[in-house]
Amino acid sequence: MKVSVRENRVIIEGEADNREYRKELPFEDNRTAQKKAREIRKKLKEREKPEGAGPEIPTFEMYSHIWLSDKKKIVRDSTFERYQGLLNRYIIPEVGKKQADEFTRGDIRSLLMKYYKAGQSKSSISLIKDVLSGVFEYAIDDEIIDSNPTKGILKRIGLKTANTVDTMQIFNRDEVDQFLSVCDNPDQFGFFLTAFRTGMRKGELLALEWADIDFRCQWIQVSRSCRRGKISKTKTGKTRYTDMSAQLAATLAELFEKRRQEALNTGKRKPLKIVFHRKGKNPGRYIAESTLEKQFRRLLKKAGLRKIRFHDIRHTYASLLLSSNASPVYVKEQMGHSSIRMTVDRYGHWIPGNSERFVDLLDSQALKT
Repeated sequence: MKVSVRENRVIIEGEADNREYRKELPFEDNRTAQKKAREIRKKLKEREKPEGAGPEIPTFEMYSHIWLSDKKKIVRDSTFERYQGLLNRYIIPEVGKKQADEFTRGDIRSLLMKYYKAGQSKSSISLIKDVLSGVFEYAIDDEIIDSNPTKGILKRIGLKTANTVDTMQIFNRDEVDQFLSVCDNPDQFGFFLTAFRTGMRKGELLALEWADIDFRCQWIQVSRSCRRGKISKTKTGKTRYTDMSAQLAATLAELFEKRRQEALNTGKRKPLKIVFHRKGKNPGRYIAESTLEKQFRRLLKKAGLRKIRFHDIRHTYASLLLSSNASPVYVKEQMGHSSIRMTVDRYGHWIPGNSERFVDLLDSQALKT
């Protein structure tokens, strides 16, 4: 008998009692259909096995395909591609053929240590562990294994990554000015000034359109992101409005006028909709992330500054606002955080201390001491 799944249906077909047999079982979703198909296959194999033989346990690779298929429906394309790459490059070649119930914590430890010794960072090891863990959780749901062999393993072997606060690299005001002073042209200056003055994520900056900018109210609507030339929603899936400083508003207004004149010179009535786009060959297309990263590293070197990640520009923005006595609630809204707790937990140490006796404000003037 052959058992397959097509469009949320389990299809059983083959030969039974010298007759052709086919049956279709409909289900609400593909995951339920896949689970039922596994149960049917298991029962069919049990019938075919010699007496006394134990049930066949699925391999890690088999479970990884099921896990990855479900993940594709609920995570961003970039996240799915990262999971798929980790499985295909690091995990399946090493342990894919191993049955799901054969893994020990020692196996997981050996695998992770192998890649750490080969030069992978702690954050990369953590991602590999997370993918392994996700697949094992599926095996637990199907009652193939009783526990997850990856649980607590990173702390046990000393590879637990530092928290976000420990890995932040923050520029001070002078360093920001120094970086901006070495930008090659108005377009590049406008891009990085927008990054440092709004804290927008890399993909949000690349997807920015002129229609998103309100010069009269001095704010930018952030509603989309760009990755590998494809447009999607922001990381949180929500639209936010971030304020522009007077300097940023003036700079972008000058850049818009420059683009408008360029469009008129080529016989067009208005500039291309993308604010920061490619020039030269294929003008008007989204800038590739790799191109942006190369520019960023080159400018850091040109300015004689220490190396930071592009995302640290966002951390710099938040820390400079808070150290200037901006309200954590204001920073939360500007950053697009889902909660004030995230803002305070991540950047609370940048909120300046104050020795004023605010408690005295609670005292009543009507009371005599």
